[in-house]
Amino acid sequence: MRLFIASSHSLALAIAGVLPGIRQGTDDYIEVGDDVVTWCDGRLLKLCEPDFYDSRWAKWDVTTLPIKVPYEKWQLTPQNDPVMKKRLATIEAFLKKASVVVTASNAGQMLVAEVIDYFGYHGQVMRLLLKEKRFASVEKFAASMSMKNNAKCRNFYLEELCRSRADWLIGKNMSRAVTKLLAHDKLIPIGRIQTPMLALIVRRGMDIESEAETPDKYKYYVYYTERTLLREMRRFVRCGTNDINGLKARGFIKVYGRTDPIKDTALGRSLILALPEQLTDITVATAWEKALTQVAAGDYPPEEFMRRIDIFIEKRLDEIKALSGKVIISPGTPEPQSHQKTMSSPRAHTADKSAASPRGQHVAKPSR
Repeated sequence: MRLFIASSHSLALAIAGVLPGIRQGTDDYIEVGDDVVTWCDGRLLKLCEPDFYDSRWAKWDVTTLPIKVPYEKWQLTPQNDPVMKKRLATIEAFLKKASVVVTASNAGQMLVAEVIDYFGYHGQVMRLLLKEKRFASVEKFAASMSMKNNAKCRNFYLEELCRSRADWLIGKNMSRAVTKLLAHDKLIPIGRIQTPMLALIVRRGMDIESEAETPDKYKYYVYYTERTLLREMRRFVRCGTNDINGLKARGFIKVYGRTDPIKDTALGRSLILALPEQLTDITVATAWEKALTQVAAGDYPPEEFMRRIDIFIEKRLDEIKALSGKVIISPGTPEPQSHQKTMSSPRAHTADKSAASPRGQHVAKPSR
């Protein structure tokens, strides 16, 4: 029996539609002749919480930082959702019967690959490659399908795995350190991508305010919108609307619609002005993306990438500890002048000089 595991329900339906044989389905899978097609429709697994590895990490205590997980010790656990647990059970049952597993995803490989690893499947695994992703017609979709041994795609999975683990480590360590040492226990989530995104928004707001105070006839700055912010960010890292929504939900920015200006809040600005530069600089996140690209190409060991993440976290923890008692993250709390000068330097306008263009940076001021 061949088992097709798709990343989404829509992709599973498209695959089932081109397989030969009589189709009969349920809420969790579709049988087509001797084949079975099922799907994930979301990440069915998540990384275990820190206290799974060490009971000391159950409590937010800076003396127990950094949180580190040896490369070979990482563990996954099912999402706490009945629907997702049911999908996992369905996949597990068919994996026990399958002679060949075919993975299919139009949004990366990790969603499916980590499930196969989680259940320890050791049979043959193939990767379904798709050129036609919009399912314009059955004929076009069928013509776009080809198979490849999944072992040849393994490095792409390792890239996504490293990205997920790096985000987890940076988020867990930096959020705890900043919350306890700089925000007096007010929860401040820190993200590898969202924090540099917030920094762009904050610096743009500061540029606009500075321009209003000392008009420059040669240029002026405009607030980001969702479109221009994502366009700017995607020059450097992977990101999406969810990152903007996350910043809004945490009270770091205010925005009312997709075409409306995105402005920082007092809390968001206080955070960026207080943090070590390496946590807010988009070029640092870009460096990680380049290293991940090397992992995907098989030119950089994933173990070495994760070792570098651990070193990065240790250095940032030292910097945050050094700031403790000197800066406070709180709405309306003025920050030391040295921080304000740093953030309003020319380097703070954008990630590099090539970004200074009408595409979300500064443009020539129109004649009056």
